[in-house]
Order: sequence, then structure tokens, then C-alpha cells
Amino acid sequence: MVYKYSTKELTSKLISLLKEYKYQILAAITIMIISVILSVYAPKLVGKLINSLMRYALDLNDTPPKNLFNDVIIIVILFTISYLIRIPASRIMAKTSEGAIQKLRNQLYAKLSYIDIDESEFDGNIMARINNDVANLKAFISNTIILFLSDVAIIIFVLWMSSDMDLKLSGILFALALIYPFVIYPFHKKTRDQYKIHQNDLGNIMGFIGDFLKNRMMIESFNSEEYSRKRFREYNIRQKDSYKKSRFYTEAMYPVNSFITINLQVFLYIYGGLLVYVGSIDMGTFTTFVLYYQLMKKPIISIGNTLNTVRTSYACLDRIYEILDSPEKRKEEFPEVDGISEIEFENITYGEIKDFNLKILPGEHVCLTGDKRNDLIKIFLGLLEAENGSVKVNDLDLSKYDINSNKNLIGVSTEENYVIDGTVEENIVCGDEFSPEDVMEVCESIGLHSLIEKFPDRYETKISFDSHNISTRERKLICLARALMRDPELLIVDYNKDLGIDLLTKIIEGRTTIVLAQDDDVANMLDMKALPIN
Repeated sequence: MVYKYSTKELTSKLISLLKEYKYQILAAITIMIISVILSVYAPKLVGKLINSLMRYALDLNDTPPKNLFNDVIIIVILFTISYLIRIPASRIMAKTSEGAIQKLRNQLYAKLSYIDIDESEFDGNIMARINNDVANLKAFISNTIILFLSDVAIIIFVLWMSSDMDLKLSGILFALALIYPFVIYPFHKKTRDQYKIHQNDLGNIMGFIGDFLKNRMMIESFNSEEYSRKRFREYNIRQKDSYKKSRFYTEAMYPVNSFITINLQVFLYIYGGLLVYVGSIDMGTFTTFVLYYQLMKKPIISIGNTLNTVRTSYACLDRIYEILDSPEKRKEEFPEVDGISEIEFENITYGEIKDFNLKILPGEHVCLTGDKRNDLIKIFLGLLEAENGSVKVNDLDLSKYDINSNKNLIGVSTEENYVIDGTVEENIVCGDEFSPEDVMEVCESIGLHSLIEKFPDRYETKISFDSHNISTRERKLICLARALMRDPELLIVDYNKDLGIDLLTKIIEGRTTIVLAQDDDVANMLDMKALPIN
């Protein structure tokens, strides 16, 4: 099954998303209904006006209509107001969509921290859901909902207003309304799944581009540009094919709709003209029906195009809630403690790591070496899940508690040297409240301040994960400054030549430390315990 949720379930989720905006939506719908009533009532006045003009033109012992000008003004006012009052309705729905989508994006962002993301899925595909799918849903809430309801309301009111005028002519309008669902249902059934497939393929393209931008230097260094282009062409062809399949039947629906509406329109003109000729109805009634048919024809055809947008939006909604309804792996916050009394790795098994055991006491320095040292730290930080065994801090199992939630306990600077899109200072404080003096003090203690002073905008210099305006050493020191900002009791630090042995000696003094290194050299130099993780 392509869709995870049924149409009914997706509708329920949409209603739940918009629940807190129910009064704004109700106001917009009320305004829209008033607009429809005015636009549907106006043709009746036009019919009466036509009858008055006909009686005068044929000189049927009638005087010129005294209120002719007033009637024309009233008709113009009704049509004008019916369209103008749709502006506030559109503005209400635009603000509603902005608020709902902002809330949805926040929920998605928060959710990403607590779910497992399929490794076969591009990071960019996740981004496509947050950006492209959410943007489609925003347009749907802002425009399509009110447009769809307006079209349905026009059809209902036209049928209602025409039913008490002439049953024969109103039968044509009823026929148009009854035939249409039987026409669109097969098209809808044929294409429903294809819309979701197309959104997935579109997400894969955006995901591939996102991953390419992130890894373009590596692709170039391995001379893999042609292979990358080949894969992109494959994704592009797949997206094109799914687009064709999703739109083939719906594009065919438009000429079918036009064929039905034009033929019924011709029949209305011929039959209505005949009724006028034999005197069954007057010219005003016929004119009113012609206007009603024109008024009803537009939403009938429009609904077909609107349903394309509805299907696309529901496909996007399905993809969004695939993430929001994913099971969470949320841990409890690590409690406030006076300090770290003991860190224990007990019988840890993960891949090539077998039954690893280690106890670290306060103030102890340990050096982890070997190919799998980073995997062990990721297990400690909760980024990987051990196949067997446990990690405990102060006898609290880290499979249940998030050690990262207590920022005063732990500072981490690994070999990845992650930086975010922002200024140097933002990367160091990482959302916490620190004075510029505190930031400068930490940077001076590790020799970073003098380097930052040479940056174009000093601490306000913009950097990002793939920045080329800072060196590898500067990036390393920025990440180290971030780890040291709260003067943590436990420091986990990756050692390389950019750090230097003198600086390492300085920062580990007086605190529990886990050093990650390629070999035992640093452990031998600093006389610390070394454990190979292979």
C-alpha cells in the first residue's frame, strides 16, 4: 500500500492540525457563504430586469421602468460585494495557514531528535518533507480549502435557487451536478496512489541534490561526477514517469468535463429558447438560468483541478505524518547530581566490539584507540544502541537517561568537528546564555581568541558545516571551546595534531577525561591508561 493512512485518517489529522484555528476558519467560511449567496441571488434580479426591459421594448402597455437605473446599481453592487468580501476570507486563511504550518514545522523538527531515520533514505528527502511537502500543505490550507468549499456552496445554492423557478430547466442543472461525480470518481481512483509515488520521487530528487551539495568536494576528489550525474538522471526520469502517471487521467478529465458541460449548455440554450418561444417561461427566467449555468459551470470544472491539488496535498500530509507518527526513542532527562562518581561500560557488544568492560573514576584520564573508538563513544552519548550490555553513570543506565540533557556534566569534541550555520559565537555558545567576556575567556585559554580576532567579523563571522573560510585547526578549536564553555566534569575529546599535546594537557587537568586517539602515543606521553577498541 502506497499510502500509510486512509483519506478519512488524513482528513482527521488535518482537522486536528487546524483545530485551534476553528473560529478563524469559521469566520472565513461564513464570509465565503455570504459571497456565494450574493453572487447566486444577483442573477434573479437580472432576470426581473430583463422582463421589465422586454415589456417596455415590446410596448405591452407598460411604462418605462422607473427603477431601471436603481436595479442596475443594485445588481452591480451585489456582484462587486460578492467578490470583494472574499479578500478578508483569503487573508484569514493565509494567516491561519502560516500559524498552522509554523506549528507543524516545529513539531517535525522536534520529532527528528527522537526517531530512527531509515538509513536508505536521503537526508535531503527528510528536508523535502519539511520544506516542499509542508509548503504544498500551506498552499492547500491557504487557498484550496476555501476555494473547494466555495465551489461546492455555489453548486448547492444554484440548485436550490433554481429549483423553484422551472423544474424542466433546473433538471439540466441537476443533471450536470449528478453526472459529474460519476465522471471524476474513476479518475480519482486511478491516480490516487500515483500522487504519493510522485511526491516520494520528487523528495528523492531534492534529497539527492541536498546530499550532492553536502558532499560535492568528496565527489570531485574521487572523480565521480559522471556517476553522480548518471544517478541524478535516473531519479529525474523516475520522477518524470510518476508525474505523467499521476496526471494522465486527471489531464484527460478536463476535456471530458468540457465535453459534458458544453453539450448540456447547448441543450439548455435550445430547450430554454423553445420554452420561451412557446410561452412556457419568460425571457427573464431563461436569462437567469443561463447565468446560473455559467455560474455553476466554472466550479464544476474547477473542482477537477482542485482535486489535483487535494490529492497532492494529501500525499504530502501522508509523508509528513509518516515522520510525526514514527515511534520515539525518548529518554528521561539525566537528573541533577553533585558530580560524576563513576562511569561504567559493562559487557558492551556492538559489531566488532565484544564484551567491552571499563570503569572510569572521578579525575581519571583514559585514552581509547582503535577503529571502533568512536562507536563506543556514540553508544555512550546515545547516538548508537548497543546490541548487548549497558553504560552507567552514577549507577544510572544511559539506555533510560539522556546524559546530554545535563550540559554541566559533559563536554564533547569529536573528530567530526560539527559546526552549524551561524556565527562563530553562536557555534560556541550553542543556544545557551553566556556573556561575551565568558566566551572570550574560554577562547583565550585554548589559543582561539587570537585566531578569531583575525576573522573578517571576529566573533560575528559566519561559518557553516562546509565552510572554507576557516581552517581545520580553527574548526577544531571552535568545537573544543563549545565543549569547555560549561567547565564540564567529563570531557570527551578527539586528539590530533591540530590540538597539540600541550593544550591537551592543559584542558584535561582536574577533570575526568576520555581521549580518543589513533594510537597509544598520546597515552604514553601523558601516562594515561590506553584501551584499544577494535
